[in-house]
Amino acid sequence: MSHQVIAFLIKSLYDTLEQSKSGKGVVILSVMLPDTFLNIMGLPGGTPERISTFTHKKAIDLKFVNGVSMVELVKLYLNLFYNKKAVIPPHELYPFDEAEITQYAQTNKPTVREALRWCAQHFKVAEDTLPTEAKGRFEFALTRETEDDYSDDLEDNQFIGDVLRFGFKTLIGESLQGETSTGELLKQMTVTGIEDITPKSKNNNWINFKIVVKEEGQEIKIGLMVLQNNHGLSVGAGMNRIIDYETFGFNRGCLVRSHEKKIKENWDSHAHLEFLIQKLGGEWVDLKLEEVKPLIQLYNVYQQRDYYKLEEQDILNFAKEITVKNPLLREVLSNPASNIDSLIQDFIDEVSVEGEQNSDDADLMNNELVFDLPNSSDTSEMVSSAPATPDNPKISSAVDVTTETPTEETQTKVDTTSSKTTKTGKSKTSTAGKGKIAEVSKTVESDQSQSSKPSAKATSGKTKPAEKSPPPAVEQSSNSKPSAKATSTAKTKAASQKAKSIEVEQKAPPAAVEKSPPVTLPPVEDPEKQWFEKSYSGQTIVAFHFNGERYETESWKDFLINVCILIKLNHSKDFYKVQEAVKGRTRYFFTTKPEDLRKAEKISGTNLYVETSLSANDVVKLIKKIVDLFEYPADVIAIETHE
Repeated sequence: MSHQVIAFLIKSLYDTLEQSKSGKGVVILSVMLPDTFLNIMGLPGGTPERISTFTHKKAIDLKFVNGVSMVELVKLYLNLFYNKKAVIPPHELYPFDEAEITQYAQTNKPTVREALRWCAQHFKVAEDTLPTEAKGRFEFALTRETEDDYSDDLEDNQFIGDVLRFGFKTLIGESLQGETSTGELLKQMTVTGIEDITPKSKNNNWINFKIVVKEEGQEIKIGLMVLQNNHGLSVGAGMNRIIDYETFGFNRGCLVRSHEKKIKENWDSHAHLEFLIQKLGGEWVDLKLEEVKPLIQLYNVYQQRDYYKLEEQDILNFAKEITVKNPLLREVLSNPASNIDSLIQDFIDEVSVEGEQNSDDADLMNNELVFDLPNSSDTSEMVSSAPATPDNPKISSAVDVTTETPTEETQTKVDTTSSKTTKTGKSKTSTAGKGKIAEVSKTVESDQSQSSKPSAKATSGKTKPAEKSPPPAVEQSSNSKPSAKATSTAKTKAASQKAKSIEVEQKAPPAAVEKSPPVTLPPVEDPEKQWFEKSYSGQTIVAFHFNGERYETESWKDFLINVCILIKLNHSKDFYKVQEAVKGRTRYFFTTKPEDLRKAEKISGTNLYVETSLSANDVVKLIKKIVDLFEYPADVIAIETHE
């Protein structure tokens, strides 16, 4: 091929390629002989500039492989080879020696092709001397597997599922009885087979398999699901299937998941878990490394049986001596009904702990509390967020608060869900030394008919959060005269400038007059809304940021498609999960059938279509669900718009 033809080809590519607005550019790398390059650089016109835009008519010199680069080259190819064969080598250069590779490269200065050819000719593995007996070879293989650490494998649902399936396969035909470590019973239980989950399209690889057993003459099919996911949407997708006994054809569901991975009470999957255990007779089996590790070792030996010259049946027979005693396998097979009271109590205990934590968080986050202000004429007193109780009559704080007593007969209308008439007073919170005063609205119960009775809040020592709503607005006539409240406010402002930060003890009210203790919270400014909390009605998107990179876009539809493509590139194996995990109550947003959507758009590199007949706000909500599914931080995306 002449240098003119090569130059014309590169120039044509340069002139005709169109860059995507969401792309980062195109690099055309040309590799040619030095003489060809010199001839092209001598051509007239703008061809040389186009061919060497980046290097400015200078060639990039290619260097021969040296000792350092050849070592890295061999590591790369060996890593690809061993991963494909599912083999873990003793070291990353095995069976080569680094000194040997470096010496060859420095002496011969090979090209890449010559270096790889040399590696192929010298790839010789020293075979281990295996015992003559099959039992000895099995024990030898098992000993080698015990040297590895398998803690990272616990997060792989599919791998752990395959390991457990192999474990139960070794128990086929074996009769089990006795008691498990948690007190559940095995009553003459025999494993008769392992079955795949059908229909596969609905299961979508969530439930791993079914174990067919006979217990006291009755056939039982146990659906087993390993679910180590951390995100609520992923856990919900799995739990939604393990409770669907009818669709998947089993009569006992078993969730295998580490107990340290809590299923939070505010997740939808929490209700599914409760239904599984208390209504369907299923169970949650704790996945522990020390219990599953021997099974992983057996499974790895089984996978490398050809190397160890072991027959499949020999491994199954030898492994049975270990698997028949394995506590994890026995726990899955045992009847949870024999220990249901303990299971339910454990579940309730976890819920109680979770509920208390959620309640505490809600109390801290909620700033719309109902307050009982004390009838005090003090111009400055200390207010603590912890109410006084008989066991805690005095509460100390180091916050300086200047308060104002409610004015007489000041009536306001407050939009709340309570049927009681309310009355509001204003308090000023000052910070000594800064001279800044912030106003805090407080709501006071004024049900005079029950003023002599202790309120529920005072008795329990807790305040009750109000419904989430904007702060109550005070209605006041514009023609009304200045009230005593306004006069008092002016005096308070003057007094607050002289106030100093001191610690004051607030004593509980006398026993004769039982009132709720004063409670207040410092004013908190609302933080700036995040990208998924804003409204984009009537706005046009011009660009978005993903993982710190900026991408220009022309429409909300392109925004949605581009985000899907970016996430797919980072999660190519798991992206299909959006089909089931991200959907509405009555419609799908992702599907393999475009006719199921109103306006379908194919996601490049997948067989999935996404719904694009969505408003700007709906697009943002959908993207928020997607980034949550793949556990991205909330600030992974930023949006640029204009009116």
